[in-house]
Amino acid sequence: MSGTISLVTTLVVTEPFLTIAGQTAPSPGITLRNGYIQLDTHDVVIQHIRVRPGAIGDLPHGIHVRNGGHNIVLDHVSVSWTVWTAIDLFAQDYPAPNIGDVTLIDSLVSEVLACSGVNFLVPCDPATLRGRPNSLAILVGDNNTNTTYNDGRIRFAMIRSISANNNQRHPAIQGDVDTFLVNNLIYNPSLQPISAIHFSDGFHKGGAQAVIMSNLLIPGPTTPGYGGYSAQLYREEGNVSLIQIDASTAPSTRIFLNGNYYVQDCGDDACLASPQAQWALAQDHVGPMGLNVRASLPPLALENLPPSSALPVSTVESIVTANAGARPLDRDAVDERVINDIRNRTGRPINTPDDVGGYPALAENYRALLIPADPNDVVDGSGRTRIEQWLETFARQLEPANQPDPALASPTDPN
Repeated sequence: MSGTISLVTTLVVTEPFLTIAGQTAPSPGITLRNGYIQLDTHDVVIQHIRVRPGAIGDLPHGIHVRNGGHNIVLDHVSVSWTVWTAIDLFAQDYPAPNIGDVTLIDSLVSEVLACSGVNFLVPCDPATLRGRPNSLAILVGDNNTNTTYNDGRIRFAMIRSISANNNQRHPAIQGDVDTFLVNNLIYNPSLQPISAIHFSDGFHKGGAQAVIMSNLLIPGPTTPGYGGYSAQLYREEGNVSLIQIDASTAPSTRIFLNGNYYVQDCGDDACLASPQAQWALAQDHVGPMGLNVRASLPPLALENLPPSSALPVSTVESIVTANAGARPLDRDAVDERVINDIRNRTGRPINTPDDVGGYPALAENYRALLIPADPNDVVDGSGRTRIEQWLETFARQLEPANQPDPALASPTDPN
C-alpha cells in the first residue's frame, strides 16, 4: 500500500533483526507523519521511506537511534519537517548501552523546521522570528558512560547523502565518534556557529577519529558570507566553512581531509592540492591553542569503503542529486522541490510545512506481494538471502541505472 501514514505515537522499535522495506510499496510510496521512528535495538535496515513528523512540539526527531542501537542502516530515506534534529544518534537514558555502528547512505535530509513555534526548549516565533531558530540536520554523539560496543565509541558512516536548506549540523560530531563522511552534499547551510561539519566534545568523552573525503558544500541564498548574505544570529562567527573544529574538541582527535570542496575557500582549486591544503576549508579553533588534530593519513579504515571508492568531488552534485532520497525515480512533490532548489540554487530553511505548501496528497494504491519460498536461503557468493535479492528487485525500480562509479578520478572544480 502507498500513501501517508499518520502515526498516533512514536514508532518505537525494540526487537532486533528488522527490515522496513518501503520499496515494496507502489507509487507514490510511503510517508510517515505525526510521529517519528525511535530505534532502541540492533540489526535494523530502513529503506525507501519518507519521514515528515510536522510542527508538533513533542516530536523532536525524524529518526532517533538511542540506547544500544547498533548495526543500523538507513538507506534511501527522506527526512524533513522535524522541530529539533532530523536524524539523531544519541543515547538518551543513563546508564544505557552506547550506540554502535550506524550507516546513512543515499539519503536526503531537508527543511528541518527553524522557527516552528512549538519547540519550547529552543523557542522561536515564526510570526516575528524572535528567539533562536533551530533547523538541525544530523547529530552524532552523547554523554553516555557505557562502553558496551566498540569500547564505547559510536561508528558512523554517511555516504552520498544530502543536507539541504537546514541551518546547522551537517553533521555535528560530539566526542569519541569514529566517522566516515564520503561524497556528501551540503546545500545552503544557513546559520553559524555549527553550520558545517562540526566537531566538539562538550561532554569530555574523548577524541573523534574522522575520514572526510570528497564532500561538496554548495552555497545558497541564505548561506552566511555568500552573495552578501548575513544571518540574523551569530554574525560574529563570520562566514560558513565546510569544517569547524570547536575549542572543546579533545586533543586526541584526528581528522583526515581529502578532495573536499567549497568554492568560497578553494580559489583556483588550491584546496585540492593535498590533504594539508584542505585545511583552508576549516575553521580550526584548537590550532591556536597549540593542539594539532590534523591527520596526514586516514586514522580509520573500512574494508568495504577504501579511499579509492570515493567519487571525485566534481561528480558529487550530479550523482548524489540523482540518487539520494526515498524514491529517486518516483519522488513526491516535496523531495522534487528540494532537489530543484539545489539545481536552481534556490530555497531556504522553513518555519512550518505550510511555508512550502504543506503535505502533498498521496494516492493510496495497492499491489499484491508474493514473498519467495525459502526466503532465508543464501543465493549468491556475497551472502545475500533470497528475500534480500527479492527486495533489491523493487529497489532497482526506484533508483537510477547510473549508479555511482567507484573509480577514483582526479578532483576538479565542480562548478
